[in-house]
Amino acid sequence: MKTICNKFIERECDKRRYTQETMQRYIKDVNRLIEYMEENKIYKIEELDVDEFQNHIFTKKDAKGKTISRKTLNNIISRLRIFFNYIVLIKQVNNNPFEKLSNYKVDKNTTDKRNFTLEELKKIFSGKYDNARKEILDCLRFLLLTGIRTEEFYNLNKDSFCTDCNHPFLKVKTAKQGDGNVFYRNVPLHPLLKDLYKHSWVAKIKKVYSNKGTLSKALNAEIDKVIKDNTVSVHRLRGNFANAIDEWLVVAGFKDYVGTDKKLLGHSENLKKDDIEDQVKHKITKTILGYAPDMTHGTYAKSEYMDAKILAIQGLGAFKNIFEYLNIPKNQIGYVKPRKSRKTKNKPIAMIAK
Repeated sequence: MKTICNKFIERECDKRRYTQETMQRYIKDVNRLIEYMEENKIYKIEELDVDEFQNHIFTKKDAKGKTISRKTLNNIISRLRIFFNYIVLIKQVNNNPFEKLSNYKVDKNTTDKRNFTLEELKKIFSGKYDNARKEILDCLRFLLLTGIRTEEFYNLNKDSFCTDCNHPFLKVKTAKQGDGNVFYRNVPLHPLLKDLYKHSWVAKIKKVYSNKGTLSKALNAEIDKVIKDNTVSVHRLRGNFANAIDEWLVVAGFKDYVGTDKKLLGHSENLKKDDIEDQVKHKITKTILGYAPDMTHGTYAKSEYMDAKILAIQGLGAFKNIFEYLNIPKNQIGYVKPRKSRKTKNKPIAMIAK
């Protein structure tokens, strides 16, 4: 099965344009199934009770005594369902055992995740905790004040920083792409990020952390030093970004713009032609966050959203006094150090399967 998984990664995942992180998840899920079959002495797919396997994954506790969520479990089963469709396609098995396995119901109105409190953000950005590193705190600050995802941060390049204009902005390759299409959105850069209006510091971080996954672990580890709570993570900075904007718009009297965080965060949304004008007027926050197409076609100066976006990010002033680490002398705060290169064979990600 491992050999077939490698073949699936090399061929099918390339067709589907999966990210390396997604490929790693497929490898992990297939290994999870293999381990279960070995532990239960199951030697043929026909002997596998997928319902029992699903229950096993759902009830299994990790090192911290926690079980996975229903949503995570559904994602695991979904990936295995797609993987076995491929196995059926190449005629290694006759039927997909996961095809008719139902998912657990997930209540979309409830979640165990929350945004950070302002006091928690102050502690994170104080720089007073062990082994604090300036570039990691810079990255967290950048994510908080742009609302971009860690994956989107990792995809930034020198052309992403557009600063030779009256209103500097970030051209973001949105993580949620359409099939065969590439979408970008433009995010105004707040003055609180003025020292980071360049790509060089991003390039330095990418030399240390080889992919989005290792960077996310480093960012979450920095948060974990301060807040021992699994309900918050680096991804929740997007929620703080959206809330700061919407709360300011209410106070400033621009209620028509409130509730528009989806477009700013980078999620897809179908726009109706007859309703575009209203959506431009009322849903600016959603556009900045990237939940919907930017409709700029790469021309920021002509964007229908430009003025509204610049207005909206004024709400980020709520974070003005929390970045105490910037006041720490250079010789009293740590920095990330490039890792020494190791002589290893350049194997494709597919060969890393356990």
